[in-house]
Amino acid sequence: MSQVNLLPREAREKGKARNQAILVGIGGAAVVGLLVIVYMLWTVQLRQAESDVAGQKAVNAGLQGQVSQLMPYQTIQDDVQADQAIFAAAMQGQVAWAGILADMQYVTGQIGGLGLSTFNGTVIVPAATAATALAPATPATGETAGSTVIGNMTLEGQSEGTQRLARFLSKAAEVNGWGNPWMMSADRPDTASDRWDFAASIDLFQSAETPLGQGVQP
Repeated sequence: MSQVNLLPREAREKGKARNQAILVGIGGAAVVGLLVIVYMLWTVQLRQAESDVAGQKAVNAGLQGQVSQLMPYQTIQDDVQADQAIFAAAMQGQVAWAGILADMQYVTGQIGGLGLSTFNGTVIVPAATAATALAPATPATGETAGSTVIGNMTLEGQSEGTQRLARFLSKAAEVNGWGNPWMMSADRPDTASDRWDFAASIDLFQSAETPLGQGVQP
């Protein structure tokens, strides 16, 4: 069945316009409501951000206070490190002569018939500044080629026969930190006896240094 609108044309147009106005009003209200929701969310986020900033400022203030309290300890640490550097520089190249003399006594005791009358020991330069020209052409037993010579020992004494002198040079080359042992002179003042006066020299290498001399911190 078909329907026929018997209302006048003007009434129909007014009704249509009223419906459109209602729809526009509803749409506008929806947009305003959406804007209100967005504004509220933005306000909440802003307040949260402000709260986070305030909290971070409080944390930073606390950390700054701790830093201020620890600053004296940093100063002490810097002073200790400076003292350690001075101590390390002073100990650089240190040689334990007591240990070297003990080794010398052991070597001569193993040979027998060989005695020392004079002994001189010298540290040439600290290991860190030793010139490469001081490196021996023939490294000592246990030393690598190019090892730095940091000192020297010269000694004089008497020996019963030349065989003991040869054994002394062989034994000296086996001591850790010693190298390049050689006889500077060997004389027999009395041809009626086999007693020889000798003068020898032995180089010292870095391994003859104490741990402190090698830069090892206690």
